[in-house]
Amino acid sequence: MLRCAIAIDLLWRPAGRLVRFVTVCHLLRGTIFLLATDLTPEPMEIILLYGYRFKIELGFRQAVLAVGSYAYHFWMADMKARRRGQGDQYLHRESQTYRDAVRRKMNVFHVHVQ
Repeated sequence: MLRCAIAIDLLWRPAGRLVRFVTVCHLLRGTIFLLATDLTPEPMEIILLYGYRFKIELGFRQAVLAVGSYAYHFWMADMKARRRGQGDQYLHRESQTYRDAVRRKMNVFHVHVQ
C-alpha cells in the first residue's frame, strides 16, 4: 500500500530544533506528513512507530467509549474536599495514616486502569 517515503531534516521554528519530516505517499490515504524530533530512526521505522501510536490511541478511545474505562472515580472517605483548580495537596503536611490511605487509593486506581 505504501508507494514512497521521503525523509528530510529541517530546522522547525516552533520546535526550535532540527526535525525529521517524513512524507508518505499512500495508495489509499494519499500523502501523509509525519514528523519526529529524534533524528536517529530511519523513515520506515518512523512510519512503523506512528502505526503503533495510532493503535494505542485507538485502544484508549475504545476503552473510554465502549468499555467505560477511566469513567469511575475512586473516592476516599477521609479525603478532604477540594474545589476544582485549587492545586496540589501537600501530603507532607498530613499524618502518616492519611498518606498511606492516599497511596492505597492511588494503587487501586492504577490496578483498575491496568
